[in-house]
Amino acid sequence: MENFRERFDNLQIDITCKLTVLILNSKVKSKFVFGTALPINTLGYVELTLLDGKLIFIDGLGLHYDVDVHYNIDTLIDIIEGFDF
Repeated sequence: MENFRERFDNLQIDITCKLTVLILNSKVKSKFVFGTALPINTLGYVELTLLDGKLIFIDGLGLHYDVDVHYNIDTLIDIIEGFDF
């Protein structure tokens, strides 16, 4: 039987994979890095993109923030639900 930690870890993996797919399939080019991005307007960030294989929030000045450090799971779920058609 899975414990709560395993279930939470699996949810984090699912969220990361889903966001990665959404970014890779996005038609929007990042204004700050080479590649595609999801335009967002949450927590002061304007883009969610991939940089060196990691999910990165970008603010309006182009500063990068590691999603692993600067996120809460509800925000990431809201982003997915806003782009998951």
